[in-house]
Amino acid sequence: MYSASARYFSVFIVPTLLMLFSGGLSAAEDSAGDSPPTFASALEASIRLRSEVDRFREQIVQQELQFGPYDRSLVEPLNGLNDVLIELQAYDEVDANLNRILMLLRTLDGPASLEQIPVLETAIRNDIRRRDWESVTQRFEFMHYLFSQNETDNAAVQLEARDELIKWHLTALYLDDKANRLQHFTEAMELQRQNLNLAEETFDTDNPQLIPWLYRSAVQKFRVYSILNADDELGLDARRAIIGGYYMEDQLNQIQQYIYSPVPGRGPRNYLEEELRRARLEGLGLIKQIREILSSADDPEAEAMAIVYEADFQLLLDRGSAARSYREAMDQLAAAGVNEDRIAEFFSRPSALPEPEFHTRLEVALSAQDQRGYDVSSAPDRINLGTFVAWNESLASAQRPALPTAALAVADEVPMAEFDIQFRLNSRGEARNRKILDANTDNSRLRSDARDALELIRFRPQFDGDRRIATDELQITYRIPNAP
Repeated sequence: MYSASARYFSVFIVPTLLMLFSGGLSAAEDSAGDSPPTFASALEASIRLRSEVDRFREQIVQQELQFGPYDRSLVEPLNGLNDVLIELQAYDEVDANLNRILMLLRTLDGPASLEQIPVLETAIRNDIRRRDWESVTQRFEFMHYLFSQNETDNAAVQLEARDELIKWHLTALYLDDKANRLQHFTEAMELQRQNLNLAEETFDTDNPQLIPWLYRSAVQKFRVYSILNADDELGLDARRAIIGGYYMEDQLNQIQQYIYSPVPGRGPRNYLEEELRRARLEGLGLIKQIREILSSADDPEAEAMAIVYEADFQLLLDRGSAARSYREAMDQLAAAGVNEDRIAEFFSRPSALPEPEFHTRLEVALSAQDQRGYDVSSAPDRINLGTFVAWNESLASAQRPALPTAALAVADEVPMAEFDIQFRLNSRGEARNRKILDANTDNSRLRSDARDALELIRFRPQFDGDRRIATDELQITYRIPNAP
């Protein structure tokens, strides 16, 4: 039979040593610098961490005996134990401890206590490590519930809490099982509708505080367009769910009627085409509402920027009025006193549409492009537009929505295929002559998908003065989730 020390070594020390040598424990790696840990250093770190686990567990037992199982003093040692368990990558044990802390806080402070929020955020990060996407969804939904219960007089807090839940559902569209993707999207659509309704109930119709919520809803309308256009099972499911059951039945009825009694120049009603156009038109309508708000706000630069975004959505609708609107925005920016060189620079930079955020200042919009990696000096005679991160393989030409704050770690959990692509942009903002310069994968399907996706992305075109021009020698870094 094993002695007690032998059992301890086999049950606790050996698994920890395996993690140490596989790069699992950051503490051991830091102490060893760039070189891999030696057996002695790994053993030392393992013994130290397991000793810490034993110490915290003993402290918890003692405090339970002294104060009972629902005393607030237990929170600190439970958190300390979690820190050590995270180093040991014992994420299931961390999950159990976090659930215990949540139960403790609900008992002490009530089931709707906001003291649970930091613990829930920690639990979300741990669920991401465990790749338990269903649990992440439940955590975000519960956080939204807590804010709705505690901040009924603070609409701004409710709006932001629901927006975080929306962002998670959109993120889960490329993380969760494919069978759940459409449900995440339809949940996001409904939550976005609720958020816009709440914003409109909270703020006056001419209040600039309404603008961020109007713009996010406008971008969401374009996402509806993108998902309806998907050519795989996601698009098929979305068309059935969003357009409704009448789509197939009514189409068949109209086809039959057309065959029996044809009318020259008329055919069956195309519900899909109507829905695609309606989504983009509703987005444009929300942008026009933003422009109306800013036109009465005595802020000519902000109004001029609204005209830029209106032109963007006109371009997405293939309207010829987009060029005229861009020129109108240039004139208004100049009339507002914005530096003309900066105006020229802004309109010389092609940008993928729709823009993720609404900016009321041209300098902020330029800074956002810089943060995406815009660079004119990376190669001779070539403009680098920075990075475009695609949503998923079904939505390869749609930009990935912003990650929720509590789930930023997701960005490190998703393997990405990356392509540096050179292309030509015509005066309508369409990419042509795509050529992959470099890639982190040799997968021929992904390379083909990347080139095809770039052709479908619409860009704000480059301007020379007030004239749209074609642009050669552009480069972009295109990234897309690459399921292993």
